[in-house]
Amino acid sequence: MLFLLAGQKKNICVVGDDDQALYRFRGATVKNILEFPEKFQDQEVKKIELDTNYRSHKDIIRFYNKWQDSLECWEDESGNYRYEKLIVPPREREFLDIPTVSKIEVKEKESWNEKILQFIQDLKRSPGFTDLNQIAFLFRSVKNDKVLRLANYLEENGVPVYSPRSNLFFDREEVRYMIGALLFMFPAIMKDISEKNAENEQSLYNYYITHCFHPLAAELGKIENKELLEFLKHRAQAHSSMTKDADYAFSGLFYELIQFP
Repeated sequence: MLFLLAGQKKNICVVGDDDQALYRFRGATVKNILEFPEKFQDQEVKKIELDTNYRSHKDIIRFYNKWQDSLECWEDESGNYRYEKLIVPPREREFLDIPTVSKIEVKEKESWNEKILQFIQDLKRSPGFTDLNQIAFLFRSVKNDKVLRLANYLEENGVPVYSPRSNLFFDREEVRYMIGALLFMFPAIMKDISEKNAENEQSLYNYYITHCFHPLAAELGKIENKELLEFLKHRAQAHSSMTKDADYAFSGLFYELIQFP
């Protein structure tokens, strides 16, 4: 589409970092960056390299370069997963001579959880430390059993853990409110759920009504949500008396709903 819009001149400028190609779960691929020049004639693409990292300490940058060079397992069939590059710190900047990268080594009989707790306690005693919110952990998944055990262990030892995305999808507040709103707009579904409850599907009824519909209803009683309440009432009335298909998709209702706070 972009090339069609650009036409014969192919006047396109793109900015990308093959070291931050993180959206494979959305269907993206780093090949969009690596193979971009192949869509043009030879010498037609001008490449400008931005290789200076102004944000990080020079020791972090050195560690990063070394780590990236070790990722041979990421190579594709052609042996490429990134452009050859060396990230450098700004030459004019002076850096404090302080430790910036640490490695925690856990021996076979030691506890990983205890080692992490000890590391946090050491950080708390370091100069400049003021709040536990200065510490962040990055994991591939916060639902991993090992990660959940660590979070519980830290909580038990006086280190509160904030992980808003660790809940199951259908336990999230915003998801439950959305389901509650959809239930409000389709009274026939509410009736169907009530009938299923009579057939001993208590857990389903409990989730939809107690955890989704009732919390939303409590919010709708607030004056600041008056517009949302009117919108839901209007839709519920229309859906209750429908005699033909609507001229909007179900997904359209979803996007209309998220305009409200």
